[in-house]
Amino acid sequence: MIIQLAPATLLKHGQLLVIETRSKIYFTVEAKVGNVNIEFSPEADVFDANISLGRRHSTKLRVDGISETLELMDFSGISRALAYNPHAMYFDGLDGNSFLIEEIENHRSRIEPQFVWSPGIDYLNTAIDQTTLHKVKSVRMTPISNNYVFKPWVVSEWLEWLSSESIPLWLPVEETDPGDIFETVVKHPKLKLVLTEVHYKHYPWVMHLLKALPNLYIETSRFVVIDGIRILVDAIGS
Repeated sequence: MIIQLAPATLLKHGQLLVIETRSKIYFTVEAKVGNVNIEFSPEADVFDANISLGRRHSTKLRVDGISETLELMDFSGISRALAYNPHAMYFDGLDGNSFLIEEIENHRSRIEPQFVWSPGIDYLNTAIDQTTLHKVKSVRMTPISNNYVFKPWVVSEWLEWLSSESIPLWLPVEETDPGDIFETVVKHPKLKLVLTEVHYKHYPWVMHLLKALPNLYIETSRFVVIDGIRILVDAIGS
């Protein structure tokens, strides 16, 4: 089954969830020579599955606050979005996650929070308590940015918790080694793992990983390949 939504894509054996902004299926673009008019006309509720909300330490973004984000979502025809906080990703998970909750306090109907935790330094019990308290439905890990390895001896307890609560784990593709992903995730078949920001350069190994791990999904907001979604469907199934 193929369900078209908004700017990222989740792919699994037997199920493809396409989340892609400016999809040819759900968005119409009208262009005239000398007078370009772009109109977004989604025919279904659009869910952006991969946004950050809050200031980054390394660069200034045009949009990083809740007001501007909501305005941009309205302009783009995006109904809801899944957001994480950059401070939680690069510095302190507990503080950054708190910043996110404060920012979206009055906007939970449109912004779904995603917490960032580091098994290298964060306490598992604290993560469980905070994630449960704020009814967070997904977690992100960034091993390289937080100086730990995605190995069973570091993350197994965390993955057992996520599996038991059916909480998906989002893992940016550049944040760990493909071999570590397989070695670790194969031991947790009930874990739902979403590999994010998959680029065309990852194609040679990510296709094999998808076939090897039935519980692996991918997010394709950066999968800039001609007819890329069709290639994925042909390789994995729909």
